[in-house]
Amino acid sequence: EVANGRGSPRLTLLSPTPERLTRLFKVWERELAKLDKMPERKAPKPLPRAAFDPDLAALANRTTAKDRAVANGSSVALLLEHRGASVLLAADAFAPVLASALRAMAQQRGTPLPLQLDAFKLSHHGSQANISTELFECVQARHHVVSTNGAIFGHPDDTAIARTILLGGSNQTLWFNDGSERNRRWGTGSLQAKHGYSTRYPAENEAGVTLALKTTA
Repeated sequence: EVANGRGSPRLTLLSPTPERLTRLFKVWERELAKLDKMPERKAPKPLPRAAFDPDLAALANRTTAKDRAVANGSSVALLLEHRGASVLLAADAFAPVLASALRAMAQQRGTPLPLQLDAFKLSHHGSQANISTELFECVQARHHVVSTNGAIFGHPDDTAIARTILLGGSNQTLWFNDGSERNRRWGTGSLQAKHGYSTRYPAENEAGVTLALKTTA
């Protein structure tokens, strides 16, 4: 943890572990070469026009593979706390790594789980491989942020959003930085009323969203 004096932000490093950094070191040149072969970003494929009313419990309970990408495992994930506000910036961190770090931090601070935060930027753009039930046993938030336009990999995964809605805390708000068709499906009024959450999207002709958190003096 880092806090440079009274009134300064408090930063707690949650990922990566030394083991994950060592693994990245062994494949560093190979990972750099992959960047040159990344496909061009393309608009997501159109989604079916059928009414969107998924079974969130069934989605959340699906068995999904865990992220094993070495580069993702080296992601720097931070808990930022400042003037009473708290934000978890998860980058592409692995769910087990985050969960383990959060449990250790809670034990050290004598704080019960799940930790209650103001905002949680979901790991790996809302990938089902990084957003797990185990993770939400350790942390919940009033605001969950999804940063992606769905290009290339089609994130966020429905399974990850279902887990977030059902396990991420009551009366939460989902924030999407892009108003893609995939993202806006979650803004269906009947779905929000059924599960008690709300959504926020960029204003028309604007890029991104601004989430303002209340702080103490």
